[in-house]
Amino acid sequence: MTPLFQQWLSFFSADPILRLIQGSLLFFGVIAVYLVCFVTRDIILRTRSFLYQLASILLVACLPVVGFFLYLLIRPSQTIKQRSLQNTAEEILKILNDEVLLADEEDDEEDPIVLPPTTEETSVPVSVPNL
Repeated sequence: MTPLFQQWLSFFSADPILRLIQGSLLFFGVIAVYLVCFVTRDIILRTRSFLYQLASILLVACLPVVGFFLYLLIRPSQTIKQRSLQNTAEEILKILNDEVLLADEEDDEEDPIVLPPTTEETSVPVSVPNL
C-alpha cells in the first residue's frame, strides 16, 4: 500500500468489523452533511422567512434522512425567482389583454369591414382513417 493510503487507514480500527462500522458512520455522516447543505441552499432560494429557513435546516440536521423527506413535503413549490417571473408574466398578460380589449372597443366604433359574399363555396374532402 502507498504511504498516503496507509496514513488515512490509521484513523480506522484494525478490527474489520469495527472498521466496517466506522466506515458506515463516516458514509452516513457525509450524507447528512450533504443533505443539510442541499436544504440550506434550496430553502434560501425558496423563501425569505428566516424562521422557515431555520426550521427547515434544523429539521434536516436533527433527523437527516426523515427530515429531508419531510422538508421535501413542506418546502415552497417555487423559488423566489420563479414566483417573481410568474408575477411579471401575469402582469404583462393583463396589460396586453387590457390593450386588446381597448383596441376591440375602438374597432367596434369604426365602420365594420363588410366582405363581399362568395359565389362559390369550396369544400375540402376530409378522409378519416378507420381505427
